[in-house]
Amino acid sequence: MRTLPESASLDHLRRQAKELLAIFRRSEPRATLGEAQAALAREYGFTTWADLKAEVARKRAEPPVVAPDDLLAALVRAFGLGHPTSPMRHVEDEWSGRVWEMETATGPVLLTQLASHVPPEHVEAAAGLVDAAIAAGVAAPPPVHTPEGRVAVAIDGQHWRAHRRIPLGPLPTKPPTPELAAAAGSVLGTLHALALRPPAPVVRWLTYRRSEDDWKALVDRARGAGMPWAEALADAVPGFVALDAVRDDRDPDARAIFSHCWLSPDATRVAGRDQLVLTTWDHAGAIPPDWELASALMSWCETIDGPGVLDLVPGRALLAAYRGRVEGPDRLELRTFTAGVSASLNWTATRVMIVLDGDRDDDQLTKARRSVPGLLTAPLSLDRLERFVDALAA
Repeated sequence: MRTLPESASLDHLRRQAKELLAIFRRSEPRATLGEAQAALAREYGFTTWADLKAEVARKRAEPPVVAPDDLLAALVRAFGLGHPTSPMRHVEDEWSGRVWEMETATGPVLLTQLASHVPPEHVEAAAGLVDAAIAAGVAAPPPVHTPEGRVAVAIDGQHWRAHRRIPLGPLPTKPPTPELAAAAGSVLGTLHALALRPPAPVVRWLTYRRSEDDWKALVDRARGAGMPWAEALADAVPGFVALDAVRDDRDPDARAIFSHCWLSPDATRVAGRDQLVLTTWDHAGAIPPDWELASALMSWCETIDGPGVLDLVPGRALLAAYRGRVEGPDRLELRTFTAGVSASLNWTATRVMIVLDGDRDDDQLTKARRSVPGLLTAPLSLDRLERFVDALAA
């Protein structure tokens, strides 16, 4: 299940639908564009293509939220942006914070008002990785450095960062074309070839697993709240618990490099025909290279049928391109999927908790409500993952 970007355009969605139709026709030559449009709408949490189009139109029709002139002036001065040639408009809410856009004498800029859970020191470290990746040929929005060389500034107690806006196309389809999956493999191989030393240990999100009792407690809460997906969650729990077998007992910190940690289609945008721009770097951190490769394979092979339905075609393309950039494992072992499994299960659990708690802002709650049913449709399971790993090696 994907989140519809607040800046989504109908042109981009139409392009995604056409690309999805080509994927459908690999297995069903008589598939229609209407079927692809309907499937894409469901992937974004909407019942019909018309509902999806109406939501895009509604977002486009909303009056812009404009920042105060004194804040704009302070940001322009802090980042050395030159004379502003437009107001600063709110364009997106992301995990990292509120995103604003403005035109300046030095070009268009996106500024992020960082959320409280994003430490400025992490932003500084991640920007160093982005700069190194761009120098190595990875396409990404360049961070804006202040005249003093920083990338995070504090204004009235609030931290901000900025990066240059570059032309972007739509999100890749799910599953992506083999060409885009190959581009992702090349990007990942380029990042791993940098072999940068991580500034901190591997985060718990990539290793933590909930117990069977924890999952059952969520099921009880969902049933008590009358959630329509409560029984789907109950049915998924045995599979979630069985995935505890996917564990790597080796010390991850001893093998970790500083890398992206979330190289999924949702962290990229298409530019040109088969080029990828890696747009989101907020989760950059320490990760063993084989863990990140396995996690990327899960993300780039996931289909619109559910998290557990994995398409081998993009996986093989990604692996081949990755191995063309850096030496990789000849055969992926099940244990290398530790981070991918942990992240998938933790994402599902936190979306469920957001819905059950109901105490988040309306936007986050709405997104979670839309995503939970899709996350519980054909969820990841040990059997599916084992068959996927075996097929990749065949």
